[in-house]
Amino acid sequence: MSRRVSSEPIATEQTVVEKAVGLRRATLTVAVVLCYIGLFTVSWDRLGNLSVGAFNVKISVVAFGLSLVLAAIATLSGRKFYPPKSILALMSGIVLVMIVSSAFSLDVRAAVLSTLTVIAGALVPALAVYAAASLGRFEDLLKWFVWGALFACLFGLYQLVAFYLDLPQFIEYEGQSGGLGRIASFSYEPAYLGYFLVLALAAACVRVYLTGGTWARYAHLLLIVATLVLLNSRAVFLTIPLLLVLSWPVLRRFISTKQVLVCASSALGLFIVVCFAIPAIPTTLWNQFLSIFNPNEVTSNAPRLQIYGAAVDIARDHPWLGVGPSNFGLYIQGLQYQQYDGVSLNKMVTNNIWLQAMMDGGVFLLLIQLALAIYVILKIYFSGNNSARLLASGWLSVVVVGGMVVSNFYDAKLWVFLALALVAVRIGAERPTQSLGAAPTRDDPALP
Repeated sequence: MSRRVSSEPIATEQTVVEKAVGLRRATLTVAVVLCYIGLFTVSWDRLGNLSVGAFNVKISVVAFGLSLVLAAIATLSGRKFYPPKSILALMSGIVLVMIVSSAFSLDVRAAVLSTLTVIAGALVPALAVYAAASLGRFEDLLKWFVWGALFACLFGLYQLVAFYLDLPQFIEYEGQSGGLGRIASFSYEPAYLGYFLVLALAAACVRVYLTGGTWARYAHLLLIVATLVLLNSRAVFLTIPLLLVLSWPVLRRFISTKQVLVCASSALGLFIVVCFAIPAIPTTLWNQFLSIFNPNEVTSNAPRLQIYGAAVDIARDHPWLGVGPSNFGLYIQGLQYQQYDGVSLNKMVTNNIWLQAMMDGGVFLLLIQLALAIYVILKIYFSGNNSARLLASGWLSVVVVGGMVVSNFYDAKLWVFLALALVAVRIGAERPTQSLGAAPTRDDPALP
């Protein structure tokens, strides 16, 4: 007689495996959705934040943190989604240098908290976006980043109209420059919004490049550019031209002369209408441009130069490890340099990412930041991938121009954007040439 083998254990094992696979997929889905939320809200410095003790915790930081945890749990026994080893090494170096510098700082508590802020507010978001983008959601992540920027643009434009018409702004911002109102939207100040929108402009160009241009997407570009002009930030005059120069080798391949003329004409027409509505705009913009190169300009340039001088003096005395994160203000006070009105000592910054690196971690941190910038140039901008080059153009424009006037190197926006650029290189994000209705050219890398 033959023995019958029961199939129940096999069926049970298959059920367990199916449930495990289903749970893993659900976990990854939640992780990706949280990443969408983080990207959409990444510019929300003054909206929807959580107060935890003395800390102001941003929605995007919470979303990115949870996303990374869930992605890590879901991939424990599966494929790992790690950035390149060189990027991980640079991230580790940043943390290590800041920890060592914190140990020798005057205010150790403030230095440690600042280091934790860099980890949670910059490095973790980058890892979360890289993991989500590696799951095949690259274009969706770009979309949510751009949508967040469009929402910020619309609210910012309303904020500007409300400023002139004395309407409720909902998120108060009364800053002026040259007698004209400014747009901060959800950001702390117009400069931060401007750099975010420059990144969004590059991301919007990548969307057009990958899936083709529609009138809606060109309208997105126009809305972002219009907001950049109207936010009344002098750095825009330098950032946008640099972005165009860096990205032009790619833009010329997929934007026709007709499309350029239509977009330029629309932008010029909108600008003329705004100038008729607010006659002071042309003169103010011209004066703003000229003031960029005036070292005696009292509202920004002169105070910044004084702070730069203080930072250089401090760097000479503390070249190797700096004075520790969030300790710069303590030394400014001791040297009797001009301080920021109403800003606590631990929140004072140099308004320059390279001088800030010298303060936070000395020459070691400065070299790490330079190494990261060089990596972006060599491995992303010159990677041969057009999507990556466009994203790197946005990142480099903000670092080169914005980094000279704002200490924004560890802003989450820059790091999630870096993660998107890294993934573009990894997956080889390119457009299907035929789907755009354009004939392939000899310069198109899609051709053999």
